Amino acid sequence: MQFDVNDFGSRIKDLRLAYGASQAELSRMLGVSATQISDIEKGKSGTSLERAVLLANFFNVSLNYLLGGDIQPTDKFLMRVQGLPDEVKERLCGYLDALGY
Repeated sequence: MQFDVNDFGSRIKDLRLAYGASQAELSRMLGVSATQISDIEKGKSGTSLERAVLLANFFNVSLNYLLGGDIQPTDKFLMRVQGLPDEVKERLCGYLDALGY
């Protein structure tokens, strides 16, 4: 796997939009300007490993996925669940609890 800054930026943007987060929210979390987030999303710049880890944790995906690796089944599941209404998430958690997970 070779790192592609454009792919990294696209993944950040896609995740941000899926989570309903703004560039301003990400910039505050990472301690950078909203312009820096925009540049990352456009593939104009990358970010530090420390910030990439923060992003992976924020979006509940693996660092491997953010850096260009294949999406893991858990990442795909979490991305789908994130977009569900809260009442559906609660029911889903109830089902998982009943199954012992």
